[in-house]
This record gives sequence, structure tokens and C-alpha cells, in this order.
Amino acid sequence: EEVVQMIEKNKNYDLILMDIQMPKMNGHIAFKHLRNHGVNIPVIAQTAYTMDSDINEIKNLGYNDYIIKPIDIKKLFEKITKYLD
Repeated sequence: EEVVQMIEKNKNYDLILMDIQMPKMNGHIAFKHLRNHGVNIPVIAQTAYTMDSDINEIKNLGYNDYIIKPIDIKKLFEKITKYLD
């Protein structure tokens, strides 16, 4: 919910690191809301779920990328750099 409010106030973000499991509004709902409202900022999903079905859902929803928890900092920086270069 917080990321949705932040982006609605200011769309000048370069990238969103979206946790899938959040208390008020899960990441998928927040992601869909942003895309449905024309927000095209790259979004990297972060998740502890590693089942093929979970990863396929992330891909099918249209996230730009994903990273598995626990987060490997080197991989995270590689993914961030990919979308900010």
C-alpha cells in the first residue's frame, strides 16, 4: 500500500524493489495497481518463494525481474544496474 501511495505522489522513481509478501497489500496487488495506472517504472520482485509456480506467476504478471531471498547482494546490484544503465 505504501509503495502505491508513494508512486501516486511522485512518479520520479527509477526502480521499485517489490516484496511479494507484505502485510496490508501484497506485492502482486500493488504491482497490478501500478501497471493498471500507467506506471512503467521497472519493478524487481523479491520473494522467498522458490517453487516454479511462484516464479512463473512473477513472470506472467509482467515484473521486469525477480530476486530470491535471502538476497545475494552481488546479484541484486547486477539486476539494479541492468535497469538503471
